[in-house]
Amino acid sequence: ESARDNKLGIWKQSTKHGCLNAEINKKEESVIVNNGCGNLNGWTLKDESTKDYRFGEIEGNKFILYSEKGIDKDGELYWGRGEVWNDDKDSIFIRDERGNLVYYDSYGY
Repeated sequence: ESARDNKLGIWKQSTKHGCLNAEINKKEESVIVNNGCGNLNGWTLKDESTKDYRFGEIEGNKFILYSEKGIDKDGELYWGRGEVWNDDKDSIFIRDERGNLVYYDSYGY
């Protein structure tokens, strides 16, 4: 709690903190990202456990990341992990290429 409050360790904020937001749809196993950061190449999106997704050359103001397998196309990305988001509670972390926190949210707590 102290580290989070003081933005230390895994809670260290990126200089781009707050430049995007995300909305998890746990039933449809997807995340809608509204991106104001520019290119997300090398950034990661992670759930509360060990599942993480590394972005490639992604630019665009809005896209959706599906947990299932599929072929990436305009505005739609596929993680290939199957079920990622827990129905009762989970968290989302989006980090820049240096591992600093750009976005965090949780539900069910």
